[in-house]
This record gives sequence, C-alpha cells and structure tokens, in this order.
Amino acid sequence: MPLSRVSFKLLGISLPGLVLLASSGGCGKTPSGPAPHYAVLRFENLSGDPSLDWIARAAAETLPAALSGTMNGPVVTAGNVELIAASLGERSAAPGISTQRSAALLAGANRLIEGYVEKAGDRIRLTAIVEDAATGKTARTDTVEASTGSAALRDLAKRLSPSAKPSLTSDDGALRLFASGQPAQALERDPHFGPAWLALERTERLQNQKDEALATIDRARAASLDPLTQAQLDLDAAAMKSDKPAMAAALRKISSLNPDDRLILRTLAETESAVGNFSASAGDWQKLAEATPADPALWNSLGYARGWAGDYAGAMKALSEYARLRPKEANPSDSMGDVSYLAGKFPEAATHYLEGDTKDPEFLHNGDLYKAAWARFRSGDRAGADSLFNRFFDARKTAGDNLVVLRKGDWLFRTGRQKEAEAAMRQTLNDEKNAAIRADAAAQLVIWELIAGDREKASVDARIAGLQAVPSLILARFCALPSASAEEWQKRAEQLMPLPTMDGLRRLALGYALVLDHRNAAAIPIWNEIAKQAAATDFFARAMAAKLEGRKPLQAPLPDSVALNPFGALLD
Repeated sequence: MPLSRVSFKLLGISLPGLVLLASSGGCGKTPSGPAPHYAVLRFENLSGDPSLDWIARAAAETLPAALSGTMNGPVVTAGNVELIAASLGERSAAPGISTQRSAALLAGANRLIEGYVEKAGDRIRLTAIVEDAATGKTARTDTVEASTGSAALRDLAKRLSPSAKPSLTSDDGALRLFASGQPAQALERDPHFGPAWLALERTERLQNQKDEALATIDRARAASLDPLTQAQLDLDAAAMKSDKPAMAAALRKISSLNPDDRLILRTLAETESAVGNFSASAGDWQKLAEATPADPALWNSLGYARGWAGDYAGAMKALSEYARLRPKEANPSDSMGDVSYLAGKFPEAATHYLEGDTKDPEFLHNGDLYKAAWARFRSGDRAGADSLFNRFFDARKTAGDNLVVLRKGDWLFRTGRQKEAEAAMRQTLNDEKNAAIRADAAAQLVIWELIAGDREKASVDARIAGLQAVPSLILARFCALPSASAEEWQKRAEQLMPLPTMDGLRRLALGYALVLDHRNAAAIPIWNEIAKQAAATDFFARAMAAKLEGRKPLQAPLPDSVALNPFGALLD
C-alpha cells in the first residue's frame, strides 16, 4: 500500500500529500558523509531590547532566500519550515532557537543555522552558528556588526556565502514592518516586496476573507515581483479555487526555482499523482530516490507512480529495491500485489499478497488475505478465492470485528451468490446484538435491490424505522425514491441536500440515483464531474464514468480491505 500521506495546511490551504518521510540528512551518502542540507531557524533576541525582535524573525525569512543556490548544499525554504512547524502544533510567534528544530529536521536538513541578536554599543551584532545536526557539534560561527538590523542581515548572508543574493527589498523600513507582522504597511513603502504580498493574502485567508485574498493576489501580479513569489501566489490562488492542475503547474515552477529542495519535489510528485500526471510524478520520485537511495518510502512511491502510469516492469523494479531495504516487512509484498493487480496480472498479485500475509498476518487487519481472495477470483479460481476469503473472515471474527459480516455479504453478492448475500444481510438487520451496523446492513440491502431492479422492495427496506442515518443509508434512501426523470432527480437532490457544504454528497447521491434508475446518459456528466473533483487515484469514480461511456477504464479499483463501498457491485 502507499505509505501514509499527510496533508499540511499552509495558512488555511491544504497542500495535498505532503510527505514527511525524509531520512536523516536528507541527502545521499558519500564517502565523506551526507552532503550538507541547510535550514535557518529563527534567531533569538538576547539584546534585552524588544524593539529588535523583528531582526530575529527576519533572519529566518531573509537568509534562506539570500543563501539559496549559493551554499555547498541546498537550503530549505522558510515557507517549508513554517509549514511543517505548523503541522506539529508550533506557532511562528514562539521565541527560541529550538522552536523550529524538529520541523527543519523533518524537512531533511542536517545543518542548522541558528543565531542570536545583540547590541554592541549603538550597533547591531548578529551571530550565526552552523550546527551539524547529526553530531550536535558546531561547524562554524560567524559574527557581524552593522548600524542597522537590515544591514546586519545582509552582511551576515555575505559572511555565510560571498555569493549570497541581495535582499528582496532595499527598503529597511519595509523589511522591519514585514518582520513585525505588518505586511500592508510594508507594501506602502515597497510595493515590489514579494514576501509581503504573500503574507498579506495569507493573513486574509486566515481570516476567511477568500475574495479579499484573491483580489490581493490580482493586485500583486500587477507589481514587478520575483519569480518565486509569483509562483507561490499562483499556487495559493489555484488552491483557493480547488484547481488541481493549476496547483501542479505552480508547484512545478516553484520546484524549478528550488531544484535542491526535496520537500517541494515530494509535494510536487504527490500533487502530480493527484491530478493524474503519473509519468511526471514517477520522474520526480525517481529523482528523489536517486538522491536518497536508502529511503524505502521513496522506492515505494516510485513503484506506485510507475504502476499507475502503466510501467509494470519499472514499478516492480522499484518495489524490489523497496523489498531489499525492508525484507521482513509486509508492505513491499503488498505493494507488489497492488501493482500486479492494477496491471491485470492476478495470479502474480495473489502470490505477492500471500507473501505479505506470511510476513505479517495482522498487516491491514488481515487485509492481504482479503486482497489475495479477490486476485484469485479475478484469475478464475473461485474455489481458491473462497478458501482465502474464509480465512480472512475467520481471522476478523476472532479479532472481534463485527463489520466483517458486511464484507461477507458483499463478497457473496459480488461473486454471484445474491440470495445467500441477501439472507446474510437480513440476519444482520434483525440481529439486535449488531445494532451498530444494522443501518449499514439496511443500506446494503436497499442498494442490492435497486441493482436487481426491485425498486418497490428497496423502498420498503429504506423506510425501516429506528435506524441511525449513517452516510450509506442516507444515500440508499435517496436512491430508493420513486423512479423519475433526470430533471426531477436533480430537484430532489437540491431540495434534500441544499447546503453548499453538502455539494459533494449531493453530487454523489445524484450520480448513484441516476445510475440505479437507468438514467445513464444523464449520469455521465455527473460521474465525470465526480471523477474530476476526486484524486486521480480514486479509480472507482473513473471506472464508473468509463463504464457509463462504454469504454474500459484505464485503471480498475484495487480491493480495499479497510473501507467497504456498498455500491461496489455497480462495477461488476
């Protein structure tokens, strides 16, 4: 299975699939040790003068931009450190050298640039300490003095790297206002100061002022801004509009401007998979795996991306490297099973799934047995499939999993034993001991009856009183309403689910209802929209759209041992 994905919110916008799986050091090993990978932490103000706090904050913002591409290794952008720190519950206003330390390490840094602000008479003294994160030893220390904080920051950047880039603003007052949390006032002094535009629109989004934030981005584009800020603004605008292809394009630009920033490249690779650019995603994962070959998660991600792109041989090669790095774990075998299943190589898929079950029977709650059962069934071995499913069922019953009775009904129905499946669901529906899943059992019965064309019977079961309105039953009850025209189904959906927050549920309910009422022509645009809104790796939605259009889907849904879709039989 793909390893755990984590979505982090950057001031209110989710960046899909940002993966924090960086190995220590973030770079490939060389005979002399890991290559340097820098991150700048917020400096401390040791002067005793609160009016100099802004300098400590500005260091973490300005130094990464000034040093990027000029050191003997990549420099993590300030935004990435802030992004991860926020995900860990840290706040940017918190003082202290170590505040962002864990975030920087997760971003792959192995050299931490820390520091502090002091007064030297009427001058500002800045000291930077470069620490080797692996050993905790100081690699170097640099100190500068200047008449102003802005000049001290510029001088410190030059001391750390003679090739350091100039500041994005030449206005000392604008920099001070920006670092003090006053981006609007900073822009009054320097309207071309890109980071201030970003800070302003992100503050507006934090305050749920989406229209104002988009207007700010439009005004910012009229200014002469640096390319990185322009790309970041494009990303924010695309995210607010839920325009995934535009998000991927913006991330591609940001990555090209930060070619050594592996965290950005990971985010780009995940986003490209989410929009269906599997080949591009595979290329990015390959770069990451080559840069950090000892990180098993990268080989797993590369294997899936290649598999989604249709490169079965390449996928298995990547997953073989993953298995070499983690020979005792079940997930490499499970991933090989998934890629084989996607490629239609069902006997091979069953073999790999059973290898995973042998290594760890508890993996995915005995899920590899369930997956192997489906792989055997798809290969034409029904007896072998039943034997594996029964092993899965017995293991889950022993573990006290009451939900497995729903999965058994689904198995029976979808493998051609509809009467047995219905009897099992009715027994569950009438079993007071299974009160927690009776609503799901009722929903499943209704859906099967609609698939069988018995709308009258489905309507009766949908009206069973006293059952909790779980999502599956809400959808089933809606679909069991009397047969109607496509226009009438649309009106019903809008009347019963009127809130904007219900858009996704309303669209899904309408899509299922039209299919179950044999309004396939009207259902096609609905399912195409559902597929468009879903991640490209949601193969069920795309398979539904393909089936309605009479074509073979590019990818069939994998057997899911964790979540059960009660509408799964629609694809059989």
